[in-house]
Amino acid sequence: MLGTAAVFGRLRWSRIDVVDLHVLMVSVYFGSYTLVDALVKDLSTVNSGSAVLSLLLVMVTVGATWLISRILPIKLRRTLQMRYLLAQWLNVDGRIVLSLLGAVLVFQLYGYQHFGILAASTIAVSLNTLYSPVPDLPYWFTSAMSFLTPLTFCLFIAVTLKVLAFRAGKRVFWIIVLVTVVTLVTAWGRREVIYLVYIFVVLWSITKTRNLISPMNGFLLLLALPLLVAFSNIFLTYRSNTVAKLGVSGISSATNLDATLGNLQDRMSIWQLNYMIIDKQVYYYGLDIPYGDILW
Repeated sequence: MLGTAAVFGRLRWSRIDVVDLHVLMVSVYFGSYTLVDALVKDLSTVNSGSAVLSLLLVMVTVGATWLISRILPIKLRRTLQMRYLLAQWLNVDGRIVLSLLGAVLVFQLYGYQHFGILAASTIAVSLNTLYSPVPDLPYWFTSAMSFLTPLTFCLFIAVTLKVLAFRAGKRVFWIIVLVTVVTLVTAWGRREVIYLVYIFVVLWSITKTRNLISPMNGFLLLLALPLLVAFSNIFLTYRSNTVAKLGVSGISSATNLDATLGNLQDRMSIWQLNYMIIDKQVYYYGLDIPYGDILW
């Protein structure tokens, strides 16, 4: 999947649209997570046939989505072009961006002060759910929380484009705003930060008309992997409050691989959820995948 994403991105980058970017994201996400799981987890009990089928279903679904997008009217396809969409994002009034960011910050502070909640994932997956019921939360709060991630993601896109487009004093101001958004997202988790870094690189390459998929960039990515691992080690070491327990602090936390490896081993990947569904169906009921049936 990673190889397919590289070839696809190389050929399509000059005219990339939203659907192309979706194909790349899915390929990298499923491909990279499968590779990481193969390196850090014991997959000896995994049925290879069901595993391949679970990934094949993803590839077929994404491929069908891309093919359907190719037969859309030309006018609609042009509106899906990333360059067109980024131009619209760049024209968003800065006052609206700052107002929404202020509202998000106030909501985050209120949620943390009154409920101890920083991210939507904290509601769904709580460290205390194994031992006690999830505390009751107001319906309005949980409903508003579901909009927090996409809204902040949109704010990140708008602010990043202003950073890339403006010069001098305006750029400095929007850099400060961008740092604020990234700091906010850092409280949510490591994965969200990595997403933002990836999107920033994509936006930079499109605005600068540079093909992101190239041998040189692949080499630079390999050089950046140790820094990414060090960031993960530091982030997870401090976020999980293991500094005092493990005696790890400062620079030494960057080499604390136990934090990253433990997190990767405990966390269930998306491909594993698909695999569990298919494997149970094959083993207990025969292959009867209900994809699409629920729509009828």
